Amino acid sequence: MNTDYVSEIKSPKQALAPAFLKQKPERKDVELFKKELNDLLFSINENELENHNKTFLKEFLNGVLGKNQFDVNEYNDTKNKIRVDLAVRQKERPFVEILVEVKHPTKNRAEMLNKNNINRKALHELLLYYMSERVLNNNKSLRRLIVTNLYEWFVFDAKDFYELFYSDGAFKDTFTQYSNRQLEGDRTKYFYEEIAPEIIEKVKDKITFVHFDIRDYKDMDADNEDFIAFYKFFSPVHLLKRDAAPDNNKLNREFYNELLHILGLTETKTEGKITIERKTKERNEGSLLELTIAQPDAHFISAIY
Repeated sequence: MNTDYVSEIKSPKQALAPAFLKQKPERKDVELFKKELNDLLFSINENELENHNKTFLKEFLNGVLGKNQFDVNEYNDTKNKIRVDLAVRQKERPFVEILVEVKHPTKNRAEMLNKNNINRKALHELLLYYMSERVLNNNKSLRRLIVTNLYEWFVFDAKDFYELFYSDGAFKDTFTQYSNRQLEGDRTKYFYEEIAPEIIEKVKDKITFVHFDIRDYKDMDADNEDFIAFYKFFSPVHLLKRDAAPDNNKLNREFYNELLHILGLTETKTEGKITIERKTKERNEGSLLELTIAQPDAHFISAIY
């Protein structure tokens, strides 16, 4: 089990990769995100039930992630009798990548996490979802785990749950026994009250998470540095760990291959080592290299013509 963890609470800006943080987004995309955020804040009704407000959260995530590429919806794992408030998956792929536990904006405050105490029911529920996916469904595609009451967000990296919970052999055995109904209690209440609090208490000072309140960003301008970082935090690049936009300084592969052809060279890979050498098969007689070899005494430029 990894023991190098340091307890840390990050802001969305601090959570971003430095290279991604430096990339300049399109103004129109930031403005669109700002509209999605304001729509969510406007729609939240503290007098309505949790499920009512969860609908607006679903619309927000669908909007910022891209509903054409990703699906945000309730997730019912009938095989293991687990119901998750919201889950994010890429369309055409079988496994979920983000698990979300949603709490009411103002009610059941004792179940909601706070920065000084994350060992609460909402995290117990999230841990059950994670272990069920990772152990019972062999889901290796998990990226983020989220607890939110729509205003306040706690975002965890799935790799940290892997290190702190899944890789703990004793806890994994306990969870397997619980799932197989080999313990004295086999209901979710038993997991929330007897199993999860104990393991979380052991590692709570090692759990790193991102914390923020979306109301803090409501009145920020779209060109505000912190708001742009907030916009990037919710992008698939960060939240779902997708590749960032191509590096403009990186050589285009198609152009690179054409350049090798013109020069009369080929790229080979042997035991992981890449070498560039003269073509030994199907040589390009009109390439710069072959023309130069054919006229060893001529000036390089004259070999071209």
